[in-house]
Amino acid sequence: MLDGQFDFNLYFDVRDVLAQDDLSMERIANSIKESLNYYGYHSLMANVTGNHDLPRFISYASKGLSFSEDPKEAGWEREVKIKDNIGYKRLSMLHALILTLPGVPCIYYGDELGMPGANDPDNRRMMYFDNLNKEEEATLNTLKKLTKLRSSNMALLFGETKIIEATETLLLFKRAYFDNEVYIALNKSNEKQNISLSIDKFETINNSETSKQNDKVNFELIPNSFEIIY
Repeated sequence: MLDGQFDFNLYFDVRDVLAQDDLSMERIANSIKESLNYYGYHSLMANVTGNHDLPRFISYASKGLSFSEDPKEAGWEREVKIKDNIGYKRLSMLHALILTLPGVPCIYYGDELGMPGANDPDNRRMMYFDNLNKEEEATLNTLKKLTKLRSSNMALLFGETKIIEATETLLLFKRAYFDNEVYIALNKSNEKQNISLSIDKFETINNSETSKQNDKVNFELIPNSFEIIY
């Protein structure tokens, strides 16, 4: 009798793949397809960054927390911190994904800037708004751009969803509402990657370098980054 609930199946696949280097982006693509098949293309399922019952995504993505340890015990035994700033980049990729997929984006407090934490109760630390470091500031500002685009673009609100490409380290999909098309690309590798699109006039979120070849535009994705072309 529920209109919607947290899509934990999708979340766990996204978390595991984006937080670890050795899992394929194909797993996320398959999980997206499965959710769409189960719940439909215009559901009220919530796409989450985490919640009060789960360790913080950035703690896994920054290697401050290991998938092989008990996350509840870790929170009691030590102060779980950010060990690798790559975690902030992976968190922004998670933000980009949940704000461009069908459903309801749901951001657990603190995840907008990259607050670390193990499992409950360590994931319920006091919120802070001031004296952010440069990585936290950048993560928050990126999220602001994403939420603005999400709320103002009909393709992201009501558009159809199509997976275009999924490899070990790259995910590319499209949202389309009539002739309004939005392309979302995620690169989780430590190398630059290129995507080519048959597109004329466009804007981007992260100002990726572009070049033109025949009737296609090539976009250069820097390591551990995303781009949204609209």
